[in-house]
Amino acid sequence: EWKDGVRDAAAANGGGGSSSTVGGAPRGVVLAGANGASYSVDWCSEHGLLLSAGRDGCARVWAPGVVGDDEHPVGACLHVYSWGHRQGQPIWDARWHPSSCSSFCTAGADRIAALWSAERASGPVRIFGGRVGHVSDVNAVAWHPNGSYVATASDDRCVKLWDIRSGGCVRTLGGAADAVTCVAVTPGGGWIVAGDAAGDLAVFDLAAGKLLKRVTGVSRSGPIWSVCTSAGEHGPLLTTGSADGHVRTFHGPRLVSEGSNVRLHAPAPISTPAFPGSQIAFPASGWVVGDYLTKCTPVHHVSYTWSNLLVGAGPLSLPTTAAPASTATPMVLTTTTI
Repeated sequence: EWKDGVRDAAAANGGGGSSSTVGGAPRGVVLAGANGASYSVDWCSEHGLLLSAGRDGCARVWAPGVVGDDEHPVGACLHVYSWGHRQGQPIWDARWHPSSCSSFCTAGADRIAALWSAERASGPVRIFGGRVGHVSDVNAVAWHPNGSYVATASDDRCVKLWDIRSGGCVRTLGGAADAVTCVAVTPGGGWIVAGDAAGDLAVFDLAAGKLLKRVTGVSRSGPIWSVCTSAGEHGPLLTTGSADGHVRTFHGPRLVSEGSNVRLHAPAPISTPAFPGSQIAFPASGWVVGDYLTKCTPVHHVSYTWSNLLVGAGPLSLPTTAAPASTATPMVLTTTTI
């Protein structure tokens, strides 16, 4: 995505950075140098910096390249943050502070989350773990909109909320049916939304510290891999991307007011010419806003842009009879308006 002359890029393996062109037009920027797969990337539009983390247990800050900027050449890795998580343990997620690029938070397989200052690569300024911490992998981290708290999701079926000033755990939210794979905080800061490996969605009241609603069967097969929220006109929208190839959006207030815990029974999707190559189903329930189905792509990431466009991405997975196995690596990007 182009924004103010900056190319948003994804981290890759290898050594050195480069850009490429197709017919004279820029095709992308390759950011290379990580020792293994990169599991998470997060963009800071304020300074045009990209944060990545992955298998080698390091977080990196990159300058994908600003047109005419000699100080930050295309593909430059500015900092490597390696002394925080246990050596040899991957970092599963990394997120910038919501209001600046001065700090970020990481979550790893060593059962901790860490708060970093972008200007200090020698080690984290805060570790979230210990006696009150998670007892298994921390899969995801999400900032509270006020920037004073971070939420973590873990294989131990819990979501925890941490005070970044004291490092203390102020909320432990249980009730997930399986490992919690993703987490998000609503724009108003009132709810935490989490998806799990069983394909269920949980909504927690942050002030009361309790489970408000559990929706089972959000993913018909496999985990919910990603969850995001947006400030809708009549309350927050909650969106999931899951292993069954669906992107599903729920109206938060209607969902919470439904009463007891609910199970999603989505009807068979219908084809629509408005979204060629996709299928959309709109269940009769008032709390399901939309159900967007890819052809054959598990959805690993969903997010909202500043203009409230919903973007989903995942690895293309074609039937073996349709194409060779080597074609299963490109990314598929689907954009729709909610």
